[in-house]
Amino acid sequence: MCREYGVTIVENAALAPLVAAPPPPLARLAPERTWHITSLSKATVPALRVGFLRAPATARRTLETAAAATVWSGSPLLAEIAVQWIADGTATAIRDARRAEAAARQRLAADKLGRWPYRAHPTAYFRGSRSRRSAAPSSWSSRPTRATC
Repeated sequence: MCREYGVTIVENAALAPLVAAPPPPLARLAPERTWHITSLSKATVPALRVGFLRAPATARRTLETAAAATVWSGSPLLAEIAVQWIADGTATAIRDARRAEAAARQRLAADKLGRWPYRAHPTAYFRGSRSRRSAAPSSWSSRPTRATC
């Protein structure tokens, strides 16, 4: 559908490493139109402020120009730590420990708050509560409307 209508996809995959078997990234399914963004700070430690951006091949020059124009760059020290942690398995070990911690927190929340309805992934760091009453105010239209920019 995105191809049919010329829609650009921006995929925020910062939390994907915390899922043991995540679905394939949209960038794999539609690489010509997907900007895939991820970060080590969510999957490892918040202080490791290193992110990665995979852009469509046709956007590479635009991305390079924008980065140069804004003098946007990452910390070389943090980038080096990220490279070493990925190479030596430290990033994987920390990610696995964070998954285990998140799962323990989800079990604790389910145990203590189990009588209230909720939705959560087993390794998520959040839990979505459901309202007991209808969430749609009567003033909301049931018909979809076209968004304008």
